[in-house]
Amino acid sequence: MRGGKWLLGLGALVASVLCIEGLLSLLHPQVYRRPARIWQFDSELGWTHVPGGRGRLVTPEFSVDIKINSEGLRDLEYSREKPPGVRRILLFGDSFAEGWGVERNEMLSARLQSCLHEAGEQVEVLNFGVAGYGTDQAYLAFQRLGKRFQPDLVIYLFYGNDLWNNASPRGIGAEQGYKPYFRPHGDGRLLLQGVPVRKTRYWDVDRSTEGPFWKRFQYYFRTHWHLYALVEKAFRPAVPAAQQTQFYDGLYGVDTAGKWQPVWDLTGLILRDFAKAVRKLDSDFLLVYAPSIVQIEEQNWLDKKALHGLNGAHDLKKPNRQLESLSQLHGLSMLDLYSDFKRANTGHNLYLRDSHWTAEGHRVAAHSLCGMLKLEKD
Repeated sequence: MRGGKWLLGLGALVASVLCIEGLLSLLHPQVYRRPARIWQFDSELGWTHVPGGRGRLVTPEFSVDIKINSEGLRDLEYSREKPPGVRRILLFGDSFAEGWGVERNEMLSARLQSCLHEAGEQVEVLNFGVAGYGTDQAYLAFQRLGKRFQPDLVIYLFYGNDLWNNASPRGIGAEQGYKPYFRPHGDGRLLLQGVPVRKTRYWDVDRSTEGPFWKRFQYYFRTHWHLYALVEKAFRPAVPAAQQTQFYDGLYGVDTAGKWQPVWDLTGLILRDFAKAVRKLDSDFLLVYAPSIVQIEEQNWLDKKALHGLNGAHDLKKPNRQLESLSQLHGLSMLDLYSDFKRANTGHNLYLRDSHWTAEGHRVAAHSLCGMLKLEKD
């Protein structure tokens, strides 16, 4: 009799959980949803935006609308021909440039345009940012599409993980797809490899409605059922400790033996060729360094060290100095946002917990960049 009551109680508990989950899946679906028709496979770039795509990106921290224009930019519609009397600026980069986690009017490109308009300048700032892109993909995207928009200035927003994207034949972020990549030749030239890019099932927009039943079942529950996603995350293999250590050591580790210098040198060569391609159009090129959360929030760095067992010697200003050195070597103009972010961090929330900028972070970056561009014009 006691066993029957126990089974009855267990059955009631399971039924209650299923009912609650079922109700949540209808009224408030899973807290992380990535829209299926915003990014797509591309045989030359690895992935691009879907022209005309629209969807809502949802995480526990935000829910934002993403709308892609007819040219594949997360932006308003712009003609390829520049209007008379207008200065045109193109912004390239990864998810920081794309505006991950903020609405379109809050992202760097929109705020920069507004700031320059307020200063009396006739200007258009077009957002060519794509989540997961390295410097290599941004450079190739400029060659394919960006240069057709008659830019006066091209800005490349560099974030730390670009270093590893440049060295890898696969994306290191959420995309995880294959991508084009460069390798240096002995005479200093860069050789493009990995094209045409190999496609993976990840990029199929019909993966949630076609294919094996168990795959469709899994996709539905992952994007709708909170408990399923929690259990799946608990059993997901952890990123190997050695891989985490390598990621942080290459960026911030004291490297007296020069182990990671070839990766930085590769990035420098890509930036060199990117700038050369821009200057062929009689346009200017500006490298902008976006500081990471571990550089700005001391506690975040301490937490990362403890979480990943980072026991070696680290220098958090290493990326800044590496990029400054590469800029001097290759004759690049550079703006480092570190100091402005460090000052603004007191009393302001500049980063989401997933390490992207908040709307305030985008405002700080736009204000710094706007100030530099106004000074240059004056």
